[in-house]
Amino acid sequence: MQTLGNIDIPTTGTRVRVTTDESIWCEVVYFQAPVTNTGLIYIGNSSVSSTAGGFGTLNIPAATGVLPEWRTPVTSQPRAMQLAGFYVDASVNGDDVLVSYR
Repeated sequence: MQTLGNIDIPTTGTRVRVTTDESIWCEVVYFQAPVTNTGLIYIGNSSVSSTAGGFGTLNIPAATGVLPEWRTPVTSQPRAMQLAGFYVDASVNGDDVLVSYR
């Protein structure tokens, strides 16, 4: 498992590409909302917005410490998805998302 670390989404409505490195291909991508988030995280491609996720949405973390997570379906091919094709947006300025892949 590799991680890109926390991806900051500084401005609501301005999607952020998870990486600009187009050489990274993977079989699964994991997204997790840190406990400090106060809004929703939207996951998708270059058309994702701060009101609708194309692939998935991470809810606000629970007070119990349960962190919302979403992952792509696992493929049987190790280089099935280009990581640079994923974008995130947030409903609250400054929220983050932890991105990992395999």
